[in-house]
Amino acid sequence: MHKTLISLLLLAAPFVGAAEEFNLKASDMRGDMGLLEDFGPTGAVFLNDGKVLVCDRRYTVFHIFDTDGRRFRFLDHPQKMGEANFSGLSWWKDNRYFVTGSHYHFKNNTRFVENRSIMHQVSLQNEQLDPNSGKENYDPDTALRATGYFGQSTETPGEVTGLAIDPKHNRIFIAFDKCLAKDGTLVLYEGQLDKFLARSSDFDLKFVKTDLKPAADPATNTPYDLTDIAYVPDKGLVLLLSAEGNEGKQFGSNQLWFLKAGFGPARLVQKDLAPGNRGAGLAIRPTSQDEYEAAIVCDNAMEDTRIPSRMLYLRGLRLPMR
Repeated sequence: MHKTLISLLLLAAPFVGAAEEFNLKASDMRGDMGLLEDFGPTGAVFLNDGKVLVCDRRYTVFHIFDTDGRRFRFLDHPQKMGEANFSGLSWWKDNRYFVTGSHYHFKNNTRFVENRSIMHQVSLQNEQLDPNSGKENYDPDTALRATGYFGQSTETPGEVTGLAIDPKHNRIFIAFDKCLAKDGTLVLYEGQLDKFLARSSDFDLKFVKTDLKPAADPATNTPYDLTDIAYVPDKGLVLLLSAEGNEGKQFGSNQLWFLKAGFGPARLVQKDLAPGNRGAGLAIRPTSQDEYEAAIVCDNAMEDTRIPSRMLYLRGLRLPMR
C-alpha cells in the first residue's frame, strides 16, 4: 500500500504546475507620439485578448493599451456630454462595461457635480465603441444621497472612485474616496444589480464592513486612499489603495486588499507596490486555478509632476482564500 501511494504521487507530480513567482513590471504609458502628458487613467478592465480598456478622467474618453503601456486605440465618446471626470470602469457581461463619473468636486459645486453624476454602459465592437454607448444614465441618485457622502447637504462629500459588478450573485459595488466611515474604515457599498439596471425606485445601498482602517504611507505621511475595486468571479472583491501628498504632486506606494466573496474583513494581498506611482485603476483576471494577473494604471498627473503615467503589470498574484 505504501509503495502504491508513492507510485501514484510520482505519476501525478508532472501534471502539477509550479507556482509562478510574483513579478511586477512598470511601463510608461505612451502613444504614437511618445509619452501621454494630457492624460488621466482612472479605470481599467482586461479585454479577452489580454489588452486593457482604460477610461480617462481628462477628456471623457477611452483608450486600449497592452500591458507594456503601448496605446493601440483612442476611443472618443459617441455622446456629447459635459466633463464626467471618469473615475471607475467595470466589466458587466460579454463586451459590455459600466463607467462612472466621480460624482465629486472639492467645493461640492453643483454645476460640476451634476456633469460628473453619471453611470452608463459602453459596448465594444471590434475595438470600437458602439454608437449607442452612454445614451442612458443609470445613476442611482437617491441611493447615493442616502449614504450621506453625496449631495448638496452632505458635510462629508465623497468621490465615487470604483465600480465592480458580480452578476452571478446579483451585486454591484460602489467605492468612495475622500471620506472615511465614522469608525475610520473605508467607505464601500453594495446593492442589488437587477434593481440598479431597472432603475428601480427601491434600489438601495448597504454599507460593506471591511474593518480596514487605512494606515499612513511613510513616504507621503498621508493615509492610503481607496482608488479602485474589481470583482473576481466566484472569489471576491479586490481593493486598490494608493497614497499621495504635496497637493497631489508626490506619490507613495500601492496596496492590494481582498474581501473573500465580497465580505469583510479585508485581508492584505500585496503592499509597497511601485513606490512613486499613484495607482488609480485595477484590472484582474485568473491565469490558473489560484493565480492571477493584474494591470494597474497609475495617474501620475504628468502635466504637473513630470512623472509619466504608468502601467503596472503583475503576474503570480495569489488571493488569500483561507
